[in-house]
Amino acid sequence: MANEIIKKETQIVESVISRVENLNELGQIHLPKSYSPQNAVRAAFLVLKEKGDDLAKVTTESIQSAMFKMVVSGLSVAKKQGDFIRYGNKMVFSPEYHGNKAMVKRMCDVVEVTHNTVYKKDEFEYTSDKNGRKQIVKHVQKIENLVADQIIGAYATATFSDGTTQSEVMSFDQIKRSWMMGATKGNSPAHRNFPDRMAEKTVANRLMTSLINASDDGSLFDKDNEEQPRKEFVPEKKQKVEFEEINDDEPSNENETEGNQEPEPTPTPEKNPDPKKKETKNKEEKQSQSQMFEEDDQPF
Repeated sequence: MANEIIKKETQIVESVISRVENLNELGQIHLPKSYSPQNAVRAAFLVLKEKGDDLAKVTTESIQSAMFKMVVSGLSVAKKQGDFIRYGNKMVFSPEYHGNKAMVKRMCDVVEVTHNTVYKKDEFEYTSDKNGRKQIVKHVQKIENLVADQIIGAYATATFSDGTTQSEVMSFDQIKRSWMMGATKGNSPAHRNFPDRMAEKTVANRLMTSLINASDDGSLFDKDNEEQPRKEFVPEKKQKVEFEEINDDEPSNENETEGNQEPEPTPTPEKNPDPKKKETKNKEEKQSQSQMFEEDDQPF
């Protein structure tokens, strides 16, 4: 049994790596410079294995798709740039704070993203330019103002390579409503003990996500010849581009030819499903769905 599990894990990893390598060779995907998809995928599966029961409840295809999304985004869960979240019987990849920061620097010509918390006694002013971009005009803060229960808001500022800036400002009421979208409802130890850092993280993610979603793919091409895709790595071996089908229930039979395979019988729906099982399944799906909106509960 242990050998079968190891074999299945190896098949998943090799299948994702093979697909990425072949698509990259064909010029159908372009990966960021200095990014190793092999390292990212192998490290990702180590993270997935730590999820235990969650990993056993999701399909192999969703694990492959989640890993592929991570690679195409040029991110790594080993660097805390994203996480794998179970949604029912599917595993999805969700970028997090450090991942958004890496992408916004790579894709949006951003040099740095800074953020700060605004307290009740601070002198704070901001305005919007003619294009609707928020600009911080003034923020004067004294150390005695840093009282946890007197937070009134937070802001984040992206500085571009040409020296221009763009900011996002959120009131603390807006921030708390954003936290309510998460599974912990803003009541995790990090939110209770470090509300300032978590508030900054929320507004920074909001700013970076808006910039990333409005970006193009110019960063994936060489400046000298934008029509030529970068060759970021040497493929380990040539295989089929498509994902390999992996049987979740039985080990694959390497000697069985495609022509001899019999079609699987169509499963018949259960006439009288157990109401207890149905209730448990619905409860798990609701818990998984709430995790889709959950923010990373670590203060940076």
